[in-house]
Amino acid sequence: MNKLNYSIAAEVFNRFSDYVRGVVLAYDVKNGESPAELIEMLRAAEASARERLNLEKLAEHPRVASRRERETTGKRIGYGYF
Repeated sequence: MNKLNYSIAAEVFNRFSDYVRGVVLAYDVKNGESPAELIEMLRAAEASARERLNLEKLAEHPRVASRRERETTGKRIGYGYF
């Protein structure tokens, strides 16, 4: 298996101390059909999220709002918006 390298520039953490990132690696995963019970659980979770959340609430969330502000003002680090 090939070695994977993943890094985030220290400048990101220096400028945005609350920056959070997650990475998931999965090996030997076989994609296929999901059991009906699992699909039902997913659909129930999706319905619950739709009932509790809406675009206005999401747009006001501090992490989303600050990200959107940086995107619209063009503040950039490296290749992406942070």
